[in-house]
Amino acid sequence: SMRGAPLVRAALAAASAAVAAAEDDFATVLFWSRTLVVTSVDNPRPLVRVVEDVLAVRPEGLTDVALGLTTGLGQLERSRARERLGILVTDGVSNHGADPAGVARRFPRLHVLATATTPRRVAACRRIAANGNGVCLPVATVADIPPALTHCLDDRAG
Repeated sequence: SMRGAPLVRAALAAASAAVAAAEDDFATVLFWSRTLVVTSVDNPRPLVRVVEDVLAVRPEGLTDVALGLTTGLGQLERSRARERLGILVTDGVSNHGADPAGVARRFPRLHVLATATTPRRVAACRRIAANGNGVCLPVATVADIPPALTHCLDDRAG
């Protein structure tokens, strides 16, 4: 599901989050049936490289949201930040691996930017956010991403 417009939204989300978190630890994890850590907490990369790497990814196979969240949680646990949160950009499809809601419960806070438009997929996004003690915000267009990220980052403590 990460081709075309969804991939552009993911790249914009990664870039926007990197800019907003410039003074904080930051990681970007892409996932499908495996994960790719584009930038890690201990190895920050220039913004342009993060965007280029996100846009260059050609995921294949199934979507394992739980695996992506587990990898992201590993990054979060290495952070020195006092307030830690994860932001998941997803269309709600998880057709491989464990239930992502179970992994979401392990986050101090996990917000979800939902690219989904169907009621079933939006419900899946909301369920992940609820289990992560976060909010689920729709990001149907590129213009929706910066304000949604701002809301998530302003809501770090709840």
